[in-house]
Amino acid sequence: MIKLTLISGCIRGCLCIAILTFYSCSPQVINPTLNISYSNGNGVVDIDGNSYSSVIYGNGQEWISENLRATHFANGDQILDVPDPSGWGSLQLTQVAQSSYNGDNQYDVPYGRFYNWPAVTDNRNVCPTGWRTPTLNDWENLLDYFGGSELSGHAMRMTGTSFWSPPNDEATNASGFSAVGAGERDNITGGFFIIPSFASWWTTLDSCGTGSPFSSGNCGFAVLLGQQDEVIADESDWGTGKTVRCIKGQGPLPILGNHQFNVSTLSLSAEIVDNGGAPIVDAGICWNTSSNPTFNDQTQHNGPGSVIAFGDIFPEPTSGLTYFVRAFATNTFGTAYGVEESFIAP
Repeated sequence: MIKLTLISGCIRGCLCIAILTFYSCSPQVINPTLNISYSNGNGVVDIDGNSYSSVIYGNGQEWISENLRATHFANGDQILDVPDPSGWGSLQLTQVAQSSYNGDNQYDVPYGRFYNWPAVTDNRNVCPTGWRTPTLNDWENLLDYFGGSELSGHAMRMTGTSFWSPPNDEATNASGFSAVGAGERDNITGGFFIIPSFASWWTTLDSCGTGSPFSSGNCGFAVLLGQQDEVIADESDWGTGKTVRCIKGQGPLPILGNHQFNVSTLSLSAEIVDNGGAPIVDAGICWNTSSNPTFNDQTQHNGPGSVIAFGDIFPEPTSGLTYFVRAFATNTFGTAYGVEESFIAP
């Protein structure tokens, strides 16, 4: 399995500050001869009516084989279109945004549109319904199937020089991934650069400097592909515009660990031990007089970025009734619940 090793902090302009490396209990031999099996999927149509082809790999993953072009979330809400460079550079930290290359949608095929990190991790879902932004682990599994991060690049790039800088003579697209050199958009100037010699796709991992998914820094992880055979990962500012490849299926939910319930104070807390590889957008406790309460019942919310779900049952419950309470945590992909407790109100 490919694992992520973080080398240094989030430094603007430095692309290779983290790499995908291999480790195991014994030396691992990497076969330079790739054996990639894939078939054509049924594809998908996004909320805007854009059609995408897809590929199903021998490891069970299905990916769209084009860069995303959606201008609305899957629920129909619009994603702010910011074609002007100065407008892009002045976006607020958590503002969602997207644009075409140079503000001209004639470039949407094949380059796709460029999204900032808040857009691709918004739980309204930038991808079509039933699809999602991949986690870093999704990318690791894909590259592992391709034969390793050090051997995947040529098999992922489209051949020829229509969408990559010449000579591009080592590209084979043997994976059917059909990567194009779309480059990225600078978070400060709003300008586009490294086209057509570089590809960059967002993951849902929030990390800046420590490798922790609960880092306080404003960086997300992206997967990068140049014209060499190695694929790497680096941290980029949330405001950077990058392209998106969607993967089919439900994403991993948060995991809630040990909890504490104080029946005398009617307070509950539970640690969020794993965010599922995506940012926590809300957490808290929920309760009701019926079993398995949800966040649609009575709740106390802790808000985004929480590492503990906690709260007090308030106002005071009705005397003599049995109540059920549990913690919850919501990430980009959905909501998970902790162990349920019950009590009879005094």
